[in-house]
Amino acid sequence: MEINITNKNDTEKRKRYLELMLDKLCVVLGPRPAGSENYNKSVKIIKNELKKCVRLVEIDRFIFDYWELKEKPGLICGTEELEVWPYYGSRSTPQRGINGKIKKIKTKEPVYGLYDTGLRKIQAYITISPFGRAVPRFAWESEFKKFPAVTIGRQDRKVLERAIARETNVNLNFKAETIKNKESYSVIGYLPGESKDEILILAHADTHSNTPGANDNTASLITMLMIACELSRTKHKYSITFAATGGEEVGHLGAAHYAETRKDRGDIDRIKISINFDSLTYGPNMIIYSKDKELSSLITKIYKELRLNGSIKVISENDTLDGEVFIKAGARGVYINTRGRDKTKLKLWHRPEDVPGSVDFELVENGFLVFTELIKQIEDRNMI
Repeated sequence: MEINITNKNDTEKRKRYLELMLDKLCVVLGPRPAGSENYNKSVKIIKNELKKCVRLVEIDRFIFDYWELKEKPGLICGTEELEVWPYYGSRSTPQRGINGKIKKIKTKEPVYGLYDTGLRKIQAYITISPFGRAVPRFAWESEFKKFPAVTIGRQDRKVLERAIARETNVNLNFKAETIKNKESYSVIGYLPGESKDEILILAHADTHSNTPGANDNTASLITMLMIACELSRTKHKYSITFAATGGEEVGHLGAAHYAETRKDRGDIDRIKISINFDSLTYGPNMIIYSKDKELSSLITKIYKELRLNGSIKVISENDTLDGEVFIKAGARGVYINTRGRDKTKLKLWHRPEDVPGSVDFELVENGFLVFTELIKQIEDRNMI
């Protein structure tokens, strides 16, 4: 069965909409970490866009400990100053920083320790960015929360190795503050169907504090808004919920709280399928993370029938990001990511350079076409 591509005029409208929304969110507002003033402004924009499409829009409010970097961080190895970004949630250094020497703790995905000068007691952790220059990351590991922890760029790994070999003196310095009981929000749009059984589509709306996050994850969020608008044109067998979640970058807080909200209401069991978009524009090669073979096979079939540039790959692992809580509550789930333009795109991850000009409309359009068709075929096949 061949799938009809939406007509060219609508394609041009979507392209203009993408440009407009990227400008509003990434250029006018810029970085939008959950809990920040810019993020709160983006919530109003997203809410207004959803209200144009769906019948019911609500705000899901959550409270968390907001961690904020207060000054430029620095790492000096001998006479060389390296760019670093602290882990979100890690401890500040003392006012004058930490002085010591470097020792490698782990070789695979290397972790370095900054020790006192006698190499007896660890003072801080240093890791290497997985894709390029220094990036902020979230301190999942308890040890990274108990100590100062930072990431440096891949290009500076040789400097650390040289510092170890020469027993060079090193200084790490950064200041951060934790604000208790900070508010943040997710925006939830609801499109009722003939059945109360739901398909949940998620895309996180927050970024790290150093980046406007055009590819991670603003373009995916805009794709979700486009899909909401398209699906609102017709009646549906199943209800469809759209969740622009907050706090994904700092522990998936918004998705977790929304799941708790649904549990408290007693209707989380209505969510039968969870579809999580995160970074749909890193390339034309779509990657599906899911243990649900039926859903994965259907997405693969649609992708191939659309004759899109690129390839599709299924990894038999469940979503461990925003969709995880809904899968654990009983939903079938897929998490969608992309690859393919790795040399140019992956180095933008969590970086200031992740700006609107780096977003490829073709990749947004791929996501739009695949997942509007997926909803249609889920309904046609009575998959819930």
